[in-house]
Amino acid sequence: MKKLFALVLAVLMVAALTACGPKTPQNGNDATDGPGNTTSGSSHGEQTDPAQNETTESSSGNSGDITVESLMNHGENAAEDFVVVDHGDGDVELLGYEGTDEIVVIPESWNGKKITTISSYVFGAGSIVKAVKIPDSVTLVSEFSFAANENLEVVVFGSGVKEIGKCAFQACANLREIVLNDGLEKIGEIAFASCASLEKLIMPESVKEVGLGAFYNKRNGFVLMGKAGSAAETYAKDNGITFEAN
Repeated sequence: MKKLFALVLAVLMVAALTACGPKTPQNGNDATDGPGNTTSGSSHGEQTDPAQNETTESSSGNSGDITVESLMNHGENAAEDFVVVDHGDGDVELLGYEGTDEIVVIPESWNGKKITTISSYVFGAGSIVKAVKIPDSVTLVSEFSFAANENLEVVVFGSGVKEIGKCAFQACANLREIVLNDGLEKIGEIAFASCASLEKLIMPESVKEVGLGAFYNKRNGFVLMGKAGSAAETYAKDNGITFEAN
């Protein structure tokens, strides 16, 4: 029976991996611990085989020059650096970045309208961007937004983000620091899979739903941090991830 369960789980993982595989960006991804989203109390395994579900530190190397502090002190990028779409509801969606700065501080508004969504592939594979500050106006970081960006090192969320989409940061091999916001509610499936340089992540207590495979193929020694008794602790224990209360 145990062998049958393991086989079924492996098949599900492959299916999810395929769903988050490389895609052709409309303007501009490989690992999983399973398909679909799980709640904080899920018993589905993130780590069926520890030897196959962890990765060593990225060999690409990090510059180490960019810090959260330096990103926070960086000025906003000009509106003309960005491509947006106006849906006619008073808000706009960020579709692309055309600037040359490797450190990007997204403005809260574009021509007087709030930027509320970062679309898919904006800072994904091929992007030169190494650090991004997401404004407080953004509520959704869409699926594949940053996926497979091997230059990305540091990301700071604004206070308004509610959801991180599927595969949003998958295979960001040099992502070493990400600051999530209080108020974040959902982390999509495979969101941080194969982030080989990410040593730890502090999950806000506001997070209630974590997708299956969110940290699949994590760095060896990866630590998930959060409040004792929170969804972070439950998810870590259910999926064989080291947890530390903060």
